[in-house]
Amino acid sequence: MKIDPRTPQSKLNRSRACSSPDRAFGSGPKGSRFDSCQAHFRNLQAALLGHAVRSKMTFMTTRLQFPPTLDDSLVGTYPALVTSGGGYVWDAVLEYRVWCHPERGAPDLGVGNDYFRAFATYEDALEFAKWVKGAEEPLALVLQEEYIDEPAPGQLLHVRERRITEWPVTFLSRPARTPRTIPDLLSSNPRNRVDGLRDPT
Repeated sequence: MKIDPRTPQSKLNRSRACSSPDRAFGSGPKGSRFDSCQAHFRNLQAALLGHAVRSKMTFMTTRLQFPPTLDDSLVGTYPALVTSGGGYVWDAVLEYRVWCHPERGAPDLGVGNDYFRAFATYEDALEFAKWVKGAEEPLALVLQEEYIDEPAPGQLLHVRERRITEWPVTFLSRPARTPRTIPDLLSSNPRNRVDGLRDPT
């Protein structure tokens, strides 16, 4: 069954850690995994009625131009079980995600489980997150055709395999990977070059 991108796409069977500092950074190594399962929820709009706009917003304000998704028709169909953070480089954005936490006041659409809603643009994801109590800041689900792994401090490996991972959107300020990005990063003083990617702001 194809998942409707207009509704929450996935839920977790237990409470999930919120965004940073609990989440692995997009500049780190492989990152961490969390357990989840796909689900299809309906009637999101009805469930959200009556929720007031939060009086205090903590969402990032930036002039970044966030890239469009690779294929809008696939938004909402990607698995929830992905790595979180890591890899240092990115090739494409697959979707923007907003995770919702019923224990923090989000509509309970999954018997207390956390869930996310997927969007084709960062702007739509941010607007949703601003209005829904218990929602996290938007994340980017990114495609990495190749990436840099760091199995131990200072040990940097060029990994040539495809994976997808959730990233803080601030790391999209880096240009998308080119054929020379990783070789150039690892060619001389790789530790200093990679350290320069840890704080893109």
